[in-house]
Amino acid sequence: MKKYVSIFGDSISTLSGWNPKDYNVFFEGENCECSGVKEYSDTWWGQMIDYLGASLLANDSWSGSRVTKLPYYYRLFPSGISDERINNLEKSHRKPDIIVIQLGVNDWGFGVDLSAQNLNDNERNKFVFRDAYSMMLEKLKLKYPKAQIYCVTLFSTYTPTEPVIHFPKVLYGNSIESYNKVIGEVARKYQCEVIDLYADKISIPTIDGSHPNKDGMKILAKLIARGILSGDCLHLDCQTDHQYVQIGGDPRKRVLMCSQCGKIKEEELS
Repeated sequence: MKKYVSIFGDSISTLSGWNPKDYNVFFEGENCECSGVKEYSDTWWGQMIDYLGASLLANDSWSGSRVTKLPYYYRLFPSGISDERINNLEKSHRKPDIIVIQLGVNDWGFGVDLSAQNLNDNERNKFVFRDAYSMMLEKLKLKYPKAQIYCVTLFSTYTPTEPVIHFPKVLYGNSIESYNKVIGEVARKYQCEVIDLYADKISIPTIDGSHPNKDGMKILAKLIARGILSGDCLHLDCQTDHQYVQIGGDPRKRVLMCSQCGKIKEEELS
């Protein structure tokens, strides 16, 4: 039986015409021309759903949204903890079989606290990343108890047209590793799966340091599909030779990734 997938994300998961009416969208107009991301088949989520042999149920992605409450909004919407966002993951009374969460980079990028001791419970749930991510997953599990929920970690990027732009591993005193640690810990607490792109030392090509270009979308799609399919993903491999590029390593080994299918391998150095 075909499964239905809902996407819960921010700007990199948006596309004009594919998100709820009046949602903030990044991939439209000039941004589509600049990135090459113009159609469903160009997006990471569209390609990923096709790899799974599934169907899109809802794309509940809002450009600029956070898990925590936006300080300049008087209500919780459009944060990931808002009931409206969570309710929009279903459509026509059909609930999703799979939910893929791609949220958190705007929390990190704007210096949202990971933890805080001087706030009451209500304030922590709104403004502290760990507490808000916990409340979001708690609401999702209550609303969609049968859904498989996958939490995607934050990942590093680069900009091919601007090689002088370096990816910052620390913003406002918080490292990307510390945010990903929270995502992993909270996801496991609520029995959700983690797709840890950062642990694979992935760096995604973008148009501006944040938003993937068409090639970046292809890589994301295959890596996230691999995370969902686990070992059952040989059909994602290149049909001919892999085109490996080095993406990381240390004095003892190199980490390589196929630029076409996203497959990772390590090579020991003598």
